[in-house]
Amino acid sequence: MNTTERLIFHANKSDEALAQLWQNCAASPEKLAHLNAHAPAKLPGQETLNRFLKQNKSFKSWLIQSQTNKEFIGYLVHGEFFPGLPNSIGYLIGLPFIKQGFATEAVSALLAHLAANGNTETYAYCLASNLASVKTLEKCGFQNKGTIHHMGIESLQFKINFT
Repeated sequence: MNTTERLIFHANKSDEALAQLWQNCAASPEKLAHLNAHAPAKLPGQETLNRFLKQNKSFKSWLIQSQTNKEFIGYLVHGEFFPGLPNSIGYLIGLPFIKQGFATEAVSALLAHLAANGNTETYAYCLASNLASVKTLEKCGFQNKGTIHHMGIESLQFKINFT
């Protein structure tokens, strides 16, 4: 994936990078609550997050690093990271880094990467209460397709076509 003006994306995840991601995005009760408030499956600890991001069987993931201070500020995922919902994107920007446009920049870069690699469409899902993600997805060109119920979770479904 290409870098952007402010972000670098890492497909290879070193233990040091994952430790910094945890510290920056989840290592306090407030940061972990932010992370879990927007995830379909709760991440109780660092090892669970590390296993999630290191697996590469049903989805790909990238760590997001700031070009300015070289801090790891979040992650992107694409594929079937939530069982039964293939060809989906997901992302997290850590609490200290929200409201700075990083989510829009990262999602836009991921969409460009997917389109350049032959994808014709992709999906995203978020809780209706997650207004920041709704706004980000709409800014990036996704269309809200309404509410779905999947594995006991009610989410908004978004779709974007690249053609």
